[in-house]
Amino acid sequence: MDGEYPKNAQPRAEVPYYRPPPSTPSFASGQPPYPPYFPPPDMSRPPPGFMAPPHFPYPSPPSMQTAPENESTAGKGTSAQIGDMLHKLRQSVDNMDDQQYVESWFISKGYTQSQRTLKRAEKTEGSLSIPDARKCLRESLLLLQRLKSDSVGSELQHATIERLNQLQSVLTDPKNLDTLKLKILKAARKRGRLKRKQQRDFEEKMEAEEKRKEKHAVLDKWREQMTQMAMDVKKEKELKASADETLMEVRKKLADVSRFEDILASLEKLRKIRMEKLHQRGLDPGPDGEHMFQARKSNMTEMLRTHRQNYEIEKKGLEVILETEKEENEAKQRKKDQKNLKSYLTKYERDLHEFLFGPQTVYNSDDPILPYLQYQLGAESDVNTLIHIRHEWDSHLVHPDVPGASSVPVGWVIPVEPSDSSWETLLNSSVK
Repeated sequence: MDGEYPKNAQPRAEVPYYRPPPSTPSFASGQPPYPPYFPPPDMSRPPPGFMAPPHFPYPSPPSMQTAPENESTAGKGTSAQIGDMLHKLRQSVDNMDDQQYVESWFISKGYTQSQRTLKRAEKTEGSLSIPDARKCLRESLLLLQRLKSDSVGSELQHATIERLNQLQSVLTDPKNLDTLKLKILKAARKRGRLKRKQQRDFEEKMEAEEKRKEKHAVLDKWREQMTQMAMDVKKEKELKASADETLMEVRKKLADVSRFEDILASLEKLRKIRMEKLHQRGLDPGPDGEHMFQARKSNMTEMLRTHRQNYEIEKKGLEVILETEKEENEAKQRKKDQKNLKSYLTKYERDLHEFLFGPQTVYNSDDPILPYLQYQLGAESDVNTLIHIRHEWDSHLVHPDVPGASSVPVGWVIPVEPSDSSWETLLNSSVK
């Protein structure tokens, strides 16, 4: 039974070489959206869309379906035929180049070479490009210059005239002229569009550069102000520290003067006590010692008094400087606080005005509400307008006992809170 198939066995068919399909994308579930079962290919007919090469005629299905006379030999012969056919088919497909594959694909879709060539010719017919027209004109000018020269032979002159006629027919063709005009117009529009784009880009670049310079100028000015402020603060601190140190030294010197005065007074008391003891003993030191002591005491007292006066003057000057600096700092702090308070009040009034009347609207000159707005705001700068508006308000005044009358509110009329949730929902929806 070697080389023969069983009675119910099917012949083993070799799978032909086909181009592999693209890889299946991965899915989030991990399962493909189609069943994993693929039916075996039907080898009794060619695959759909396949065009056999002209040198390899594909066998017709009836020849493959002919019943053999002997089952054993028929199965062996049929398998050999199928294997040989598939081997040749694989070789023919492998030997086909890309151009043949593309041609077979076009033929399978119903497009012939003549139809594709005709369509390309219809697209390119009568479409003379601007470079081609420029080349034709340049060639025509060269040919005219050649004809004007006397060195051209008759044969060359005849060929030149014929070429000139061809170029003239191309350049004077109405269809070519219309096409050239349209292309020149499109090119001019494109150049204008590109030029405008370049101008716009240049203006945007210059505007960005100007904004950058302005920002840099603002930053430089702010940095200079911060640097100057830091230097002023540092200078004030150094001046204050120097004044405090000098004042401390002056006070120390005054304390030294007071201590020396106390020592001098103590020495005078000590001398007086000693002189009394000497008199009690009956001894007399003489007037020279007393005179010398009083002279030295006078000199020391005068020197200490002079130093005290100088130190007192210096102390008062330093105290005045420190007091003035303290007052200046307090004035600066008050000015800063007033500025912050004014800024806060301005912001509060602006927020309150926006809360009561909505955001401020800038009206155009042709806005019909602008005259009424100018009339109402004119009372802020014109007294007559204020009197007129006040007179119109006063014309509606009534006595307090009139039913339904109420006084004019002193402050702003602030909206009250919604009375219930339904009214609040309606207000929110209307605002949106």
